[in-house]
Amino acid sequence: MKLIRLYRTHRRFFAIFFGIKALVVLSLFATGCFPASEQPEEEQPEIAAWFNGNPVLMEDLLVNLKVFLVDRGMDPPDSPEAMEGVVRECLMDMAQDVVLLTGAAELGISPEFSELDEQTFVYDQTEFPEGFQALENELLDWRTRVDNRLRMLSTASQVAEKLAQDIDVTEEEIEEEYNLSKDKWIKPVELDIRIIRVNDFDLARDIDKKIRRGWNFVKLAENYSNYRGAGARGRVIRMVISEFPLKHQPELIPLKAGRSSPVLTSREGFYIYKVESVYAEQVLPLQEVQDSIKKELFSRKSSRRYRDWIRTRVADVKIKLGTPVPFEKEK
Repeated sequence: MKLIRLYRTHRRFFAIFFGIKALVVLSLFATGCFPASEQPEEEQPEIAAWFNGNPVLMEDLLVNLKVFLVDRGMDPPDSPEAMEGVVRECLMDMAQDVVLLTGAAELGISPEFSELDEQTFVYDQTEFPEGFQALENELLDWRTRVDNRLRMLSTASQVAEKLAQDIDVTEEEIEEEYNLSKDKWIKPVELDIRIIRVNDFDLARDIDKKIRRGWNFVKLAENYSNYRGAGARGRVIRMVISEFPLKHQPELIPLKAGRSSPVLTSREGFYIYKVESVYAEQVLPLQEVQDSIKKELFSRKSSRRYRDWIRTRVADVKIKLGTPVPFEKEK
């Protein structure tokens, strides 16, 4: 109460006193004697490297490094030296993507998804329940990486196709390739064959004895065989020798037309075969394989031209390392 009465009595004095004090404080702030509270400086992003003078942010490099290791099934580096080596490989990989996009743009190619690709990656952001934002963000992160990889693959394919437009394969090249790789164009042994298959060994042995005594193979197949599909009921089926079970092949190769095999076993049951015709192994004539050879030669030339194109461009990229990638040895 005394303070209140004192204030009421001398309030003019108090007003003058506090007014002067406020002016003094404001003047001190203005002259810098009482500096205003410091604002935190915005943290500058770390630069991991430069491509031809253009910065590669550490954040971007770490994302690409993670994908680089996963794609190649590599373990994390176990030393700073190994880390630097992997980083350089990853940067070269990133440089390849950069020159691919710039080169594609020069060729008039835009890295766009087809309508089917877009439908493949439709994603419902309400798929995860509340509280799983971290998992959702991780999925979105990987989805972005997959999207980018598909874009790069699509772009590379379009560039290769564009570069290959003037590639020609001559008849001389086709004939030369045919003569050098005839082993690739061998038509294997084929058999026209009848099949009996049963599940009981004693029954199979009894059928085999009847065949040896001259019984009709087709009648026996109709009565006893459980083989289905083409070749059922003893009908003739043409098969390449490699289509038979591996352990049956040595017994079938020497058989002549009209001869039958002994009882042969497999996981499916007990087999008896009768060979009707044998078509010997032969080299296919050039006329039958020239289209296949032409496609193969075209593909080789196209791939070689694309590799040369991308390597030349990557070699021109000047890569300079910046802040080292943090290395933490796994415990």
